[in-house]
Amino acid sequence: MINSLSEGGRLYPSSFLLLFMRYLIVIILSFSFSLSFSQGYFNNWKGSGTSNSFIGYPSFEFRNNDSLYVSFNAFNQSFNNYNSTISFSDESGNFLIVSRRISSTISGNPFNGFCFLDSLGNYILQNEYFASSPSSYYDQYMFPMPNHDSVYMHVGYSNKDTLNNNYRSYFYSLIGYDNAGQLTVQQNDTPFFTNNYFTEFSSLTVVRHANQQDFWVVVYDNLTGEPQAFLLDSNGLSSTAVTSPNIFPPSHHIQPCGLCSFALHWEGESITSSNGAFVGFTYESNLLYNQSIVKPLVLAPFDPGSGQFPSSLAIDPPSSSPHFNNAPIAPIALEFSPNSKKMYVSWFGLGLYQYDITNPTKAAIENSAVVIADSIRGFADLQLGPDQSIYTTRTEVDALGNEFNIIGKIDYPNSNGVLCQFSDSLFNSPYSAVTGGANIFLKNFPKYPSFLFYEPVIEHSSDTCFGDTVDFALDDTTYIDSIYWDFGNGDTSYAMAPSYSYTAPGTYPIMCIYHKNIVTDTVYDTLSILPIPTADLGPDTSMCEGDTFNFPTNYGLMDVLWSTGSTDSVLTATYADTFWLEVQNACGIASDTVVIDSVFNALVNFGPDTLLCPNDTVELDATIDQGTYLWHDGSTDSTFSVTQSGTYHVAATNACGVGTDTLQVTYTVPPQEDLGPDTVACVGDSVLLTGQSAYSTFEWNTSVGSFTQDSLWIHQTDTVLLTATNTCGTDHDTLALEFILPPNTALGSDTIICYGDTIMLDATDSHADYNWNVINNLPQVPAFLTGQYAVTVTNVCGSDSDQINIYVDSLAQPNLGPDTAICQGAGITFNVQDTLSTYEWDNGGTSFISFINQTGTRWVGITNACGTVYDTIEVRVDQPHNIYLGNDTLVCPGDSFLLNPNTPGEYLWNNTTTDSAIWVNEPDTFTVAFENGCGTSQDTLVVHPEFVPSTYLGSDVYLCVGDTLDLDATFSRASYQWNTGDTTGMISVNTTDDYWVIVTNVCGGDDDTVEVWFDTLPQIDLGPNQEICEDDSIELSVEGRHAKFNWNTSDTTKSITVSEEGLYWVEMKHACDTVRKYMYLSTQSAPTVNLPQDTAFCVGESITLTPQLTGKTDQKGWLDGYPNKKRTIDQTGTYSYVVSNSCGADTATTSVRVAQPPTLELTIDTLFCNQGFYLSPTRDSGVVRYAWSTGSTSREIYIEAPGSYALTGYSIDNCIAKDRIEINQCEVPIYIPNSFTPNSDGVNETFQPINLPQNPLEYRFEIYNRWGEMIFQTEDITQGWSGENATIGSYTYRLYIRTTDQLIQKTGKVILVR
Repeated sequence: MINSLSEGGRLYPSSFLLLFMRYLIVIILSFSFSLSFSQGYFNNWKGSGTSNSFIGYPSFEFRNNDSLYVSFNAFNQSFNNYNSTISFSDESGNFLIVSRRISSTISGNPFNGFCFLDSLGNYILQNEYFASSPSSYYDQYMFPMPNHDSVYMHVGYSNKDTLNNNYRSYFYSLIGYDNAGQLTVQQNDTPFFTNNYFTEFSSLTVVRHANQQDFWVVVYDNLTGEPQAFLLDSNGLSSTAVTSPNIFPPSHHIQPCGLCSFALHWEGESITSSNGAFVGFTYESNLLYNQSIVKPLVLAPFDPGSGQFPSSLAIDPPSSSPHFNNAPIAPIALEFSPNSKKMYVSWFGLGLYQYDITNPTKAAIENSAVVIADSIRGFADLQLGPDQSIYTTRTEVDALGNEFNIIGKIDYPNSNGVLCQFSDSLFNSPYSAVTGGANIFLKNFPKYPSFLFYEPVIEHSSDTCFGDTVDFALDDTTYIDSIYWDFGNGDTSYAMAPSYSYTAPGTYPIMCIYHKNIVTDTVYDTLSILPIPTADLGPDTSMCEGDTFNFPTNYGLMDVLWSTGSTDSVLTATYADTFWLEVQNACGIASDTVVIDSVFNALVNFGPDTLLCPNDTVELDATIDQGTYLWHDGSTDSTFSVTQSGTYHVAATNACGVGTDTLQVTYTVPPQEDLGPDTVACVGDSVLLTGQSAYSTFEWNTSVGSFTQDSLWIHQTDTVLLTATNTCGTDHDTLALEFILPPNTALGSDTIICYGDTIMLDATDSHADYNWNVINNLPQVPAFLTGQYAVTVTNVCGSDSDQINIYVDSLAQPNLGPDTAICQGAGITFNVQDTLSTYEWDNGGTSFISFINQTGTRWVGITNACGTVYDTIEVRVDQPHNIYLGNDTLVCPGDSFLLNPNTPGEYLWNNTTTDSAIWVNEPDTFTVAFENGCGTSQDTLVVHPEFVPSTYLGSDVYLCVGDTLDLDATFSRASYQWNTGDTTGMISVNTTDDYWVIVTNVCGGDDDTVEVWFDTLPQIDLGPNQEICEDDSIELSVEGRHAKFNWNTSDTTKSITVSEEGLYWVEMKHACDTVRKYMYLSTQSAPTVNLPQDTAFCVGESITLTPQLTGKTDQKGWLDGYPNKKRTIDQTGTYSYVVSNSCGADTATTSVRVAQPPTLELTIDTLFCNQGFYLSPTRDSGVVRYAWSTGSTSREIYIEAPGSYALTGYSIDNCIAKDRIEINQCEVPIYIPNSFTPNSDGVNETFQPINLPQNPLEYRFEIYNRWGEMIFQTEDITQGWSGENATIGSYTYRLYIRTTDQLIQKTGKVILVR
């Protein structure tokens, strides 16, 4: 077992600090700077980096003040050309062992290889390999052997094998302390793996085993791409490697320079995460120059339990476009965050990116890329430091071609994105500035196994609200035995993952002390308990203009937002308004609003002096904020009512001052305007119009414009609008002015009018008087009589007269007399003479006389001054005529016809009617006597009765085959048309058909149709007995023409629907016979099936499934085809059993789950060192119930004594998992330091053994100088040697202890250093 001590909150193996820089130059210090870290990390740590120049190397060192020092040292060919330095120191920072790679001379002899130095700088071993190779050794690691307190393994590799071949060979050495306390090499440069080809670059990796004690030494076969993992345990380094398949994709193949003529899988370095779960592979940047390539990053999950790489991921770069043309894009540096959840990659040509690797899939990792910093060349190296920060190195070139060394730092690499707080300016200086002119390129930090600095991290919810419960835990409790929590307020807990509620808001320091095996360590964190937001701005208030108001605030740990947009915690109001405040934090939001009213200065303003109208009242308002008032009459109200003319004054006073004002008030009346009546004036005259109202303004509106003056002259016809306005109102008046000429009268020429017409004589003139000889005072008079009309017209401008003669005429009245008849050979003369007229006859004559002797319509037109008048006469020339009424005829009921001889003359019918025609609507004998001017005649007509045919062939009829049926449609004086083609009144039929007939006579027609069936007896059948499903129905149906049906259900239709079980029959009655048929209907239901409910059983067990069936089934079976009804299940699955018949199907499904046992793991066997501790499982996934061998059922128990403790865990499915831990009584080994520093700095001041047994029977501790003289002795177990009066150097100690069961004697060396 590796014994451990706690130092500054970190846990380091075997009380020694593995210090992680690879190269150290300690020759000439040219330049140095320091970066401060928090206290509690390494006291001393040395290492050196690499350069691409042989001028010198940079070295790095942590010192007791927790600062990082960087030095650049010039090259020295004589000695101390060191690089690749690894050192161990004790807990006080004193170096115990240093391994250095040297390529120089030692004691005048050339040397290439590694050397080991003791704490005084003395060489204990020089491992020289192949002196002809100036650079034969590369990467090296040194770390403690498992379960060996003082033995360390050193591993490295060379470009030569033991036969000096150019192969990559890996070696290891064992260095330890002998019984005399001297550092010796116990096994020197033993090869354990060789690549049978030369390659300049390669790498090895050291990963802690999952058991947290052993190690994996992992090397990589560059040719095959297969990782080789060698197990290092307490028995030493295994000679057989665990080989994983090639983890490098084809895109990783490269063609290196030099002696290689084949493609290698990879050249570069491998970086391991702190928890050993991932290994990432970068490229050696020297192989990328002058290549336009794009290479992915290979990220390989690693199983620290088996040593296998189960798979790998090729992570493509975030961009394929480099920052400068033709530059390669490839990962050249990589580092993992302390919690192994983030990965930082330096892409050559792009810059520094962060990735989230908690979801280890290619897509998830690539999509999580966040750029941290851009860089053309990329960051040459990334290295996790002992302060849990990641350091970066890179170079840049300015515009003048000067190259700069730049060291950066990622302060919080566990945080997301830019929250990691990357700073690129820890160190920035040109090469020449750091070397005094030498060109030193800072390329790499030293490497070390980062898992040695891994510590658990306190996890809890982020800033928590007061009143909430905070859940505390460590992110990794593997191998942790017990935990002590201090919540920062005096409360503590021993629970592994306690829940705690704070009693007050505030910021609390959290401390967690955990016990891991026999080691105790401490981690710290800070937690803020946020208050629940409240906002209170106080009551509404007021302030004078120009004043300010400060709001009371106390809102620490909250975000503040004011209505003004300010986010300051304090706000000063400089104006009155409604202000609101909103405060919030993660616990919620609160707000408040306050109204600040402005107390305005005492300002009073009544405005200018004013006019008031009768009955008006003016309220003078002198109101001011919080004011008092004094008016001219001594009143003190804030307002004053004005009802009369006068002078009014007020003084208004408030806290902001005094305001006064005076107002003169005058009362007046509304305007009243009257321009008089509308008037006229003669053309050339002018009229003056004047406004009359007091205190008024006047506006005149005319056709030529608007005018604002008291008076206005008018010179032309116009309508004038006057508007008068004052305080009391507005008045309007309108005046129409017309300017006219003297009268000019003209009645026109003498004229003729027709009788009954009237002509209007018009003497109208503007504003005139009229004097007619017939009627006075009218501008117009009607004239309808023959005579002379005279008028005199007078206006203000003069008078005029005129006269006219009127003659009256009338229309002609022609009269040809009534229509008349003349006998053949006679004629008529017409005379239509009239005065002052002309004539027009139908035959074209123009004389007032015309002779007519022909049948026709004759007319004449007479025209005079009053118009044309016409008259017409019908003249008929008759001759003797024999009247004829036609042949005797028929009349149908309801019909009528006109009996019209259509001959002009006089008629006398036998019914005494004398009309020329009569209507006949019934049978009778009609006689007429006819006479005209030329003779007489007589005729007789007999009208017989007739009827519309009425046809009926009878009802549709059903007959048997062989019968005959007579169809009779006979009707008097009728014709017949049958669909058979017959035209007789009756036919005989004997075949099935639709028979119709149309019967017609003079009165109309009629038709009828009859269906005649000649059938055989129909055959009906209900079919066989049937079976249907419950709730279903079936239709029973029969067919039979010309039949009637009766069911035993009382239905009489051809079909019925039935659903009940029973006997059904139907009876058919037909013309030929009566028949009855029967059928029995039975019913059944759908089958059902049931399986047990979803269940689970534990791994190794099984369950039997048997379906339970009801009902008749036609088909049944398991859905997956399993043949038997009963089946035994031994694996997870969903199982379905199906049954069916004609009425339906049913499926029963059950899910059977093979429940995995819970994961239960106690820590490895440990020791009981006389101090109790809590024991709980390190892994208990899926456990819901616990059973300890002690009888306890809680998750953790308190261990008070060594012994065997067993725990059984039960899952929710009652599956079990068991584990047992052996807790043995510890025997803490005595530890004796090999140096001390009594220099009065309070650290390492005395030398004495540690971990001594309690209450020994005998104790003696002695110190001897180099001459064998005892210079110190004590029998007090608590007393140590202070080094008083001793010089710097080496001393020998002797220890003698006797207890009841053992005798302990130890001798060794101790170095006193001042």
